[in-house]
Amino acid sequence: MDVPASIVSSHANWLNAGFWTGVFDIAVWLRLPQGSISPLQLALRYTDQRGEHSVLIDLCKPGSYKSALLNGSVSLEITGRIKEMGIYLLGMPKGQVLSMDEWHFIPQLKRTAS
Repeated sequence: MDVPASIVSSHANWLNAGFWTGVFDIAVWLRLPQGSISPLQLALRYTDQRGEHSVLIDLCKPGSYKSALLNGSVSLEITGRIKEMGIYLLGMPKGQVLSMDEWHFIPQLKRTAS
């Protein structure tokens, strides 16, 4: 799932150019009608001026549950503008049915209006 780069620029530490770090809270609520037969991993991938980066957000063990919340706070080290950003679910077997109820990608510190 693509994440708009404008979310990142709403962080209080955001810089248009150069290196900066920011912490973001990320959550995804999934519906798994058949449960999960394998571990699921929620990951964030983004591309900045230094290249592509991957960050593990959360891990969900296999089970017969019908819904799952994968979430975490991640610290991102960013140089320049974000070119691409997306949240990915890894480990989902082919043919397994799932749907996403809701997702959040929230800066821990937001820019104040000036």
